[in-house]
Amino acid sequence: MERLAAEADPDAVRGRHAAHYLAVAAAAEPYLNTSASPEWLARLNREHGNVDAAMDWFLDRRRPADAFRIAWSIWPLWWRRGYLDEGVRYMRRILAEPDLLAPAVRARALVADGAMALVSRQHERARAAFEEAQVLGHEAGDNVAEARALGPLASYAAQQGDVERARELLGRAYDLAVRTDEHWLVSLFHSRFGTVALRTGDLDSAALHLDEAQRISARVGDDLGLVVARYTAAVVGVARADFAGAHASLRAGLASAADSGDLASVGLFLAALADLESARGRYVRSVRLIAAAGTFQTPSSMLWMEGYVPPWPSAGVDRTILRDHLGDDGFDRAWREGERLGLRGAVEEAGRDDALS
Repeated sequence: MERLAAEADPDAVRGRHAAHYLAVAAAAEPYLNTSASPEWLARLNREHGNVDAAMDWFLDRRRPADAFRIAWSIWPLWWRRGYLDEGVRYMRRILAEPDLLAPAVRARALVADGAMALVSRQHERARAAFEEAQVLGHEAGDNVAEARALGPLASYAAQQGDVERARELLGRAYDLAVRTDEHWLVSLFHSRFGTVALRTGDLDSAALHLDEAQRISARVGDDLGLVVARYTAAVVGVARADFAGAHASLRAGLASAADSGDLASVGLFLAALADLESARGRYVRSVRLIAAAGTFQTPSSMLWMEGYVPPWPSAGVDRTILRDHLGDDGFDRAWREGERLGLRGAVEEAGRDDALS
């Protein structure tokens, strides 16, 4: 920055820098939520400071639409690398001057802001943002913005017990999504249909939707939709008392999350697997997996998955009972072993099927 300040026209240099990273973000966008996602997320993560500097430059010069073009392209980086607080901050700056955003751009910005609020548990703000985004997206003829707004609104309707309204909104969202090339969104809506069916006790229908969600995501290499579908399928498996199926879904989802570097989801899958292991009486492995899960979870990083999957239905025993079974020394030893596993060690531990108790 000191060298730059000595330039005759430092603002021009910063402008070229911002334009370059706008192009970098645009180049990355088609590859995110595909089989190439891990490589591109890693590249964006290495350029994280440069991307932030570009967004700051655009915002400081009252060019929120250009800052949003970067945000819309790179949002999986925020979600899957634990940068939700950063995403919330940028979206609020982008929306601070709505008159500088065209209606179609504002619709997408509101979708992004609503998504950040949703996974940050700011539900009133999220609902309001999605409702406005749906209207603006419809008026602008933007199928992507409208579909992305309708999906969460359907989830809110289901949470309030209005299942018919939830199905209607999801049906509209699904029809819009299939007109786009966002296959991950179609997969996500099948997962949402499955969650609604789970709420009503229609477990067979839930399982069918989740099978379809996994099929679509696997076909296009969409690892984000895949981890959502596999975790939700495991929840449905527990509800059906199909613990072997739930276990297989969690193992597969854990492998996908680990391969993509989605450490927040790794923690969530490990915690669920720990619960199933305790239900099988494998208490040492359960404690190891609980401890390992904790090494990947932060309050921010855990939120994105929790915004898109149902809560885990505990089938096993809690930590107090685990400690009673193992004794203080045995529990503490297993805990230390779990904390030292690391990513690959935790995946291997979860994949073992010996009768370690």
